Amino acid sequence: MAMKILTIDRNFKTSELDALFGIDDYSRISERTLASAVPWLYRAVDLRAMSVATVPYDITDRNGNTVEIFSDLPNLFRNIEAALTIYGYAYLFIERSARRVLNLRWLAPQSIRPLVDSTNGLTGFERNLGGGSIKLTLDDVVYFWRYNPHAEVAPGPSPVQAALEASGIAYNANRFITMFFERGAIGATLLTVEGSPPEADLKRLEAWWRRLLSGVRNAFSAAAVRAGVKPVQVGYPLDQMDIETLFGEVRNQICAALGIPQTMMEDAANYATAIEHRRSFYSETVLPECQLIESEINKQLLNKMGLKLAFHPEQMEIFQQDESAKAGSVVNLVSAGIMTIDEARQWMGLEAYPDTQPAVDMTEMAVQKARLAELRQWREVVRRHPGRTFKCEVLPPHIEQFVNLAIAGGYDPFPLKSIDDEIDSDINKMQRGIRGILSEYHPRVAAAIAAGEATDVIVSEMRDALVAALSHQLADIAYRRILANSLDTVVIYEPAVINQRALDWAAQYTYDLVSKLTDTTRDVVKQATEKFISTPGMTRDDLVAILAPAFGDVRAGMIATTEVTRAYSMATNEYQQMLSDAGIAMVKVWNTNNDDRVCPICAPLDGEPEDNWPSDLSDGPPAHVNCRCTTSLKRSK
Repeated sequence: MAMKILTIDRNFKTSELDALFGIDDYSRISERTLASAVPWLYRAVDLRAMSVATVPYDITDRNGNTVEIFSDLPNLFRNIEAALTIYGYAYLFIERSARRVLNLRWLAPQSIRPLVDSTNGLTGFERNLGGGSIKLTLDDVVYFWRYNPHAEVAPGPSPVQAALEASGIAYNANRFITMFFERGAIGATLLTVEGSPPEADLKRLEAWWRRLLSGVRNAFSAAAVRAGVKPVQVGYPLDQMDIETLFGEVRNQICAALGIPQTMMEDAANYATAIEHRRSFYSETVLPECQLIESEINKQLLNKMGLKLAFHPEQMEIFQQDESAKAGSVVNLVSAGIMTIDEARQWMGLEAYPDTQPAVDMTEMAVQKARLAELRQWREVVRRHPGRTFKCEVLPPHIEQFVNLAIAGGYDPFPLKSIDDEIDSDINKMQRGIRGILSEYHPRVAAAIAAGEATDVIVSEMRDALVAALSHQLADIAYRRILANSLDTVVIYEPAVINQRALDWAAQYTYDLVSKLTDTTRDVVKQATEKFISTPGMTRDDLVAILAPAFGDVRAGMIATTEVTRAYSMATNEYQQMLSDAGIAMVKVWNTNNDDRVCPICAPLDGEPEDNWPSDLSDGPPAHVNCRCTTSLKRSK
């Protein structure tokens, strides 16, 4: 019997047919769409952008001084890298006043069109907006273009463009599967009809089939026709498609195009391999992007201003681990007698020791660096893979036991910064807190004096605010430092016990400290009040200026530096006493930064044991306001 194929799609356009079966031509899909719709591509772009944004940087003047000129640079770096990855170009607008550069502002990359002529090359840009376009000169814009081996003046292809085909496959596969279920789990199908049924029957069958393809809710509708109808499936059956293998190959190609090891996009089975791949990702993908951004900003803008942007990847933990691991190897070589101290120092890029310098100092320093590196690795393992064991190569068994106990109890056992970085961080944090409190009460005190009102209540409120802020941070510092000191002992303490000891000290000391600070503040307020009363014509602004020594940034900085130093010193004292109670005798040693900022009071004390300290400094630093010295412990002879 004759068969007739029912062409139910005869009125559809090609694009509608594609949409019906979830098929798109990737060449018609923009990079922007794919970067937003394909999960692996989105993650890869985001990973590159966020990695560039987290690389440390600074801007310095001709004298090497750090300057703060632009706001929110990390976000700009992130956007630049994302645009370079997706489109191959990025643009910043230079905001200016009449005399100087004010800031840099992000420009949507697809709103910019380069203006190029055959004689002068790139002459400017045109920014296309919804209501028209504006011309921008080369002095208005900092532009970033990927290199282009195919053209003289044009941005080159982007990594996402190199991954378009693979991303298009993923995009279409997801669309196909989605629309397969939206059509009631019915694949592409042709209907064959026996004989020559009436046109009305064909139209009724066509309408029913369309309803069936519109979703599961219509899957059980029916149509009656006077003919035999047979469905014929078109295409490859869904259950025979190896989707997992397909997506795996897509992922491989996206990672290759965007320069990202797959271990960074999935749970790595081998931790050591994951660390090495992460280091490779930064060295081969992220840092070249940073160099491009750094070079263009300097060349197009900062060099003309006498400034220089520089990224500092060497400050990142992942690269510091290299140096720490190197130090650990040196310790083993020196301990085995294979390498001398001076050979080891030369290998690490350090000068040889003077003849009078004890050789053991270098070894102790290297041991500490190696231990710190292993703790960093340990923390990363625990963070990525809770419950996974970690074999210690450098840390002694008692530290391994202590860290395991701390992690099991939910504690972060050790700070993973150098002591200098940690002090700077604590000082900055405390200074911000104190500055915020002082700046809140400064105008209130001035207003009260100007209005002839009492200031005692306001000053008392400020005292309470300082006690609350300082006691918490001082206790936190003391707790962290006592834990850090345990690296050099054989005694394991329950972190909760250490925390209580730190809280008790901070509560008592903070009250005494703030009481003294408040007495000084009251004296300044009293003098300002008397001067205001006795000086006709004084304004509120004059009062604010007179009160500045007690409420300004200088005082906040001095308090923060001095009291952070005291908290570090107290932590050593408390831990020394805890060890003494356990029958372990330790001696405190005074340490300075040994640089040009060390004062004449502290310089002679560097490296001296506590028996050689002046009697008025028996508790250790601070020796004076703004002192930044620390103390450490060594075994008593």
